[in-house]
Amino acid sequence: MKVAMTMKGLALLGVVALCCVVTATACPDKCRCDPEGRGQRVRCSGGHLSSLLVGLPHNTARLLMDSVTSKQTLGHADLERAPRSLIHLTITNSALQVVEDSAFSPSLTSLQVLDLSKNSIRSIAGGAFTGLSSLRFLNLSGNQLSDVGSALEPLVSLRQLDLGHNFLSELRPAAVQSLSSLSTLCLDGNHFRSLTGGTFQHLAFLSELRIRGCGVSSISEDFFASITRVKLLDLGSNRLKVFPSSTKFSELRQLKHLYLDDNELLKLHPHQFSELSLLTLSLAHNRISSVPADALSGLTVENLDLSENKLLELRGECLQPVAQHLAVLNVANNPIRVLQPNAFEGLRLLDTLNISACSLTVLPAETFSGLYSLRRLDASWNHVQNVSEDLVKVFDRLVTINLYHNAWHCDCHIAPFRNWLRSRRSAHKLHCLPGQDQDDDCSALRCASPDKLAGKLISSLLDSDLERCSGGGGKGGLPVPVQISIVLACLLFSLGMLLLTLYLWRRGRTRKELKQMFQKKKRRPDSRIEEVAEEDQDKIAPFVDCDNESLKESHRSFVFRHYFDQMVTDPKLLEPTSPSQVAPSEARVGFAAQKDSVYSSDPALYEASHNSHSIVVGIESTV
Repeated sequence: MKVAMTMKGLALLGVVALCCVVTATACPDKCRCDPEGRGQRVRCSGGHLSSLLVGLPHNTARLLMDSVTSKQTLGHADLERAPRSLIHLTITNSALQVVEDSAFSPSLTSLQVLDLSKNSIRSIAGGAFTGLSSLRFLNLSGNQLSDVGSALEPLVSLRQLDLGHNFLSELRPAAVQSLSSLSTLCLDGNHFRSLTGGTFQHLAFLSELRIRGCGVSSISEDFFASITRVKLLDLGSNRLKVFPSSTKFSELRQLKHLYLDDNELLKLHPHQFSELSLLTLSLAHNRISSVPADALSGLTVENLDLSENKLLELRGECLQPVAQHLAVLNVANNPIRVLQPNAFEGLRLLDTLNISACSLTVLPAETFSGLYSLRRLDASWNHVQNVSEDLVKVFDRLVTINLYHNAWHCDCHIAPFRNWLRSRRSAHKLHCLPGQDQDDDCSALRCASPDKLAGKLISSLLDSDLERCSGGGGKGGLPVPVQISIVLACLLFSLGMLLLTLYLWRRGRTRKELKQMFQKKKRRPDSRIEEVAEEDQDKIAPFVDCDNESLKESHRSFVFRHYFDQMVTDPKLLEPTSPSQVAPSEARVGFAAQKDSVYSSDPALYEASHNSHSIVVGIESTV
């Protein structure tokens, strides 16, 4: 009998225990309950708020409710039946408009995460969050708040606050004054026009500040001085035209990530980021047309984004200040067109390079030869026609290459690249980089020209398919700028020679005169008579038209010079000799002396001449 009663008692206890287990593990309709450590995680979509809370397991730790039906006002009575074990509560997309006073007390004292985003909340009572002393994270983004008033004052333990995408035009210092433990503040998508330091002066431990897409056009002088401990500063998608000077950044010694993308910046100041040591600097999608050599001076950065600007060239000296630490460089979507040989000089730690959509026609091998640490290259969406053998050797060192959508010209110059595509060395290297359209087959590189090969895979080309290259397009061909320089030099030289010829022609210089001006006569003392006899053949009579008073000075100089040069001063050569006593050869010499005696200083010779009077008159008039 006692045994039977004992058995019945045990059975009764088993039924009670089973009922308790079923009750504890029961899950409301339109909800899904998942065990999570010591508690439950419940996800609900749809249904009414009050009915969902009644049927929850008593050990629910995380309650995520989306699109639930409730009245537009969230009050104290609505959350009375919520499990006290809740540490995470989410109510999103539920058309809430007002949060009343003491809406979360006293039942939710253990709550650490509260997400009320994507509702229509436009008003929060001053004491709405009273009792949430353990709250660490509050998300109020995607609502219609124009002012938070004093609602945040009880949240002394709050670490992260998201007020993004509301209607805030300012954030009064008193609204966040009590949040002394706040480390992350998001104000994205509001309507700020300027930023002042007073708003953040009490947030001593703020390390992450996001103010993206707020229409900010100006920053006050004290703004940076009030956020000295910030490690991440996001000012992207605003209307900044003038960048703050480098002196304003001098206090941000702990800054690691700076986002200034999608603004209206036109230029960078010298030493703009001096004394900063950054992991990320984003200047993408601005209007920067050049990077001065000293703009990055004093900066240390590992990830630099200059994409979608107006850069026409990328000079090596502008990247030299950051060459020692730069690992990721993005200059995509700039009208660079030509890469200088020293564009990436000294970037020995560069791991990832994006030069896509830059209208490049050539990838110079020497530009990449010094990038020994390069592993990822994106040169897609350019106008590259072929790849040289030297550049193929650079490709062998890479892990990821994107060459999709280029203007490949399939002639004999494409042969080295074709051979590389066929080899095992290119296996698994050609594909789209993260963030690109994965529907594209980036490994299927196809010919763009000539027309007969357009659309054909480069790797499938035969030698017979490749056209013979023109002489000017070979590997040893000079670049077009060099060819133009040579042609211009030749034209200038030809023009100079033409002008010199015209000048000499106008001066009346003849070939013989020029020869006499630039060549010095060779004379030998022992053959004076023979030299005189030979020169007489080309001598011009200096006494023709002696009465002409318009004799040119150059002619006078000619006669005067030859008069003294050919003067015979040896008396032996002037002695009369009878023809019978002189040999025929000597007679010829004597005849030459007699002939040349018109230049002699012996008056007897002049008197013996049948034309002595004219000769004397000619000499006197010339001298």
